[in-house]
This record gives sequence, structure tokens and C-alpha cells, in this order.
Amino acid sequence: MNSNTKDLLSFMTGILKNLALSPSSTRRWLKPASFLSAWSSAVGAPWEIYRVDNLTSDGRIIDLYTKGGSLTSYYSALALVPDLGFVVSVLAAGPEVIGLWPSLASLQAMEVLIPAMDLAAKDEAKKRFAGTYTDKGSGSHLTLFLDDGPGLVLNDWVIRDFEVLPNLGRYNPATMNATTGSNLTSVRMFPTGIENARRSAWRATFPAFTDEEAKVIDGSTSIRDASCVTWRMVDRLIYNGLSMDHFEFQFGEDGETATSIKCKGFDVELTRDSDDPQDYEI
Repeated sequence: MNSNTKDLLSFMTGILKNLALSPSSTRRWLKPASFLSAWSSAVGAPWEIYRVDNLTSDGRIIDLYTKGGSLTSYYSALALVPDLGFVVSVLAAGPEVIGLWPSLASLQAMEVLIPAMDLAAKDEAKKRFAGTYTDKGSGSHLTLFLDDGPGLVLNDWVIRDFEVLPNLGRYNPATMNATTGSNLTSVRMFPTGIENARRSAWRATFPAFTDEEAKVIDGSTSIRDASCVTWRMVDRLIYNGLSMDHFEFQFGEDGETATSIKCKGFDVELTRDSDDPQDYEI
């Protein structure tokens, strides 16, 4: 089989855009099949997966899905970064490809691109989502902005004239009527990857422990980031029988810019007041 970089890039872009498989099948495909003895490595079908946590300002983990192959003095390498939505293709020929260079070339290309793409993604997210959302009729509002950390920052969250964040504990069946303390002023929101032309589903991550509790937990075990349990907090806080961490953006006619947001639990549609990106600095 013969190919070129343009065709390979089109093929891999089609994977990320769910043109090759359905969205659910693509998500299953882009997952590790087995972890390896090295912290940064895993394998998929057919992926060679690498994990990095030192290429962005927030130090979050990013998975690099790669696939390389060679025949005598010819080598090809494919690389996808689903978190940032870009792909890399390397085709090489000659005596140099027999050594380590081809594999390093694709990895080094991604190491250069990821920080730049991350900044571009933050800038795009700020234009698409940052701002204040309100529903004056119900006395509800919230603010979204970006900082050096991951995702969107959600703060100043008021629903029906009630401050939500200092009272998150009241929505947890296990700690009914407990408050979270005045030190909690914001939470973070992340895209789920489930969306269509007009709507996008996001999830908020609510803290399971105070900062002091997290320090005690992390200092009492050799398990790295043991206090990070947000993955098992999904749907833990509920209102009206629905999850409070489930948010849904509605897009405008351009299919890009958010015009409103709704927390599924509270069932209040908040309209975006301002989409001026200069109002909300990274």
C-alpha cells in the first residue's frame, strides 16, 4: 500500500471527527487496552500510547496515540492527540530510519506543538464560553472564565437567589445540610466530548476534600495524587433527582459560540450576558 502525508492526515482527522466510526466506537477505540511497566506507556489496538504531564501550564496528563511501522529503509509514524484535536504524520526513507530517529521525530513534533495548541485552545474557549450567564426572572447567575489551570472556572454561582458553592454539602445525601466552607469560591468544568451542532455536554468537578484534608491524605500514603477522586464523584451531588455536575451549553447560529447554559439538576436556562473575551483574562 502506498500513501502520502496528506492522505494520512485526512484519515487521522477523520478518526477524531468520528467519520471513520461512530462517536461511541471512536471513544472506545482511543482507550488503552493494557498499561505497561513504565509510567508513561500503554498499548491499545493498535496504538502505542504515551502519557505526558509537563507540556502545559496546568501540568495535566495528555495522552499521545501513536502508531509506527517500518519496512527496510522506509518508515511511517502517525500520532493523534484527542485532547487537543490535532494529528501528526511522519514519512521517512533512507539509512537514518533504521535507528531511533523516526519514533523520536513524531514525539518531538508533538512536544513542540502541544504547548502552542494548548494556548490556542484556551484562547478559543475564552471566546466561546467565558462570560456571565443570568436569568433575572429566577434570580440566577454564574460566571465562567479561564486561568492557568485546566478547564473552565465556575464561580459566583447563584440559583434562585441561593449561593450554591458554599452549600454544596447540602446536596450530598451522605452529608445532608453540611456546608463546604467559605473557602470554596469556584469549581472547574470540563467538556465530555458529547455534543452536536447546537449543544455540548460538560461536567463540573466538585472537591471531595478540603485543602487540609487532601494534604493529610497525600502525606499519609505513597500513592501519587491519592486525594484526587473526582472520577468517582460524578452524579454524587443531586437536586430534584438529577446531577448537579451535568451542564449543557446551547450554541448560537454559528454553532460555535455559547449563548446559554443550563445545569440539568436546577433546570434553569441562563443566558450569556457578555461574550467579550477581554472581560475574562486567562
